[in-house]
Order: sequence, then structure tokens, then C-alpha cells
Amino acid sequence: MVAPKTFIGYDEEGKQICTCTAIDANEYINPEEVQAAIDNVISVTSEEMSKVSSALQKVAPDADSAIIVQGAKMTQAIEETCTAVTGLSTSFGDSISNMYTIALAEHDRLQQEENDKARNEIQSTPGVAKVGE
Repeated sequence: MVAPKTFIGYDEEGKQICTCTAIDANEYINPEEVQAAIDNVISVTSEEMSKVSSALQKVAPDADSAIIVQGAKMTQAIEETCTAVTGLSTSFGDSISNMYTIALAEHDRLQQEENDKARNEIQSTPGVAKVGE
């Protein structure tokens, strides 16, 4: 992760005359907060899908004898639905987990922009002959 930089302006004699620290891109987008939100969504989704699957499995024995559609018992359909619900939770988690990578890339792009602005501010300061970090 790209970090904010501090730039120092020196005059021709090497004396420090000014400094500028870039704005931290975490103020715009914080990849760690994005990851925490992703983890939370995945966890909640997994828990809730597990509850749905458990509820379906609880009715499976009763459905086997009570619900018959066109001569077929519903046990297999319920089992397939439970499997699909569990798979849905996993695929949903996989589909949103790449959001961290996207957030990190955007953070780094923004941080580089802010670092460049800070460097340019120091370079354009009257009397600055050299810029250091």
C-alpha cells in the first residue's frame, strides 16, 4: 500500500525552508475498512444461508411423506435446494472478495496523486532549489 510522503524544500545553501505532507488517501478510501466490510458481509451471508439450509433440512422428513408432487417426493428437491443455498453463499463471497483489490488499487492511485501534489507544492515554493523526502 502506498503511504503518504513528506517532502522537504531546501534552499541553495541546503537549509530547510519548508515541508509538505501529502493527504493520506485513507481519508478517501481505506482498504482495511473495505476488507472488514467484505468479511462482515461474507460472514453474515454465510450464517443466514446456513439458517435457511437448516430450516429446509428440518422439514425434509415431514415433506417426504406429506408433500408429493406428481407422484414424486420432495426430499431430493429439498436436498438440492440446500446444496444450492450453501453454494450460493460461497459464490457470493467469492464474487465480492475482489473488492479489496479494487479498493487497494484506487487507494494507491489516489495516494500517488496526493504525493505528487505535495511534491509539486514544495517545488513551486519560491526559494526552493532542491526537494527531498
